Formats: sequence, structure tokens, C-alpha cells
Amino acid sequence: MPPVANAVAFLTKNLEFSQWGSIFIDDQMDAAMIERLAHHGQLSVFEGKSYRPKHALKRQK
Repeated sequence: MPPVANAVAFLTKNLEFSQWGSIFIDDQMDAAMIERLAHHGQLSVFEGKSYRPKHALKRQK
């Protein structure tokens, strides 16, 4: 099977790569995921206040 060259996927996270150990139990899995994302993907960093907490609190009320 040929490699997928024209696939698009979006991954959002609110943790730095150094904190991914809290998501994946295995350090080797952390390293493999980060390597794949960094090597085959485009990383975009958005700074500023997060949209999620503010709107999550509104839904709880």
C-alpha cells in the first residue's frame, strides 16, 4: 500500500510536548507520536487566552 500523501488531519492540544507523558503512559509512544507529528506535519502555535475554559464555564451555569 503506498504512503498517504494527501491526507489532512488536525490535532489540537493544550500541553507542551514535554508534558505528553501525562497523556501516553509509555515514553516510547510519546517520542514516536511527537516525531511523526513534527516530521510529517506543520506545527502552529497560538498564544493567548484559551477559548475552551471560558465557554465550558458558561455551559455549566
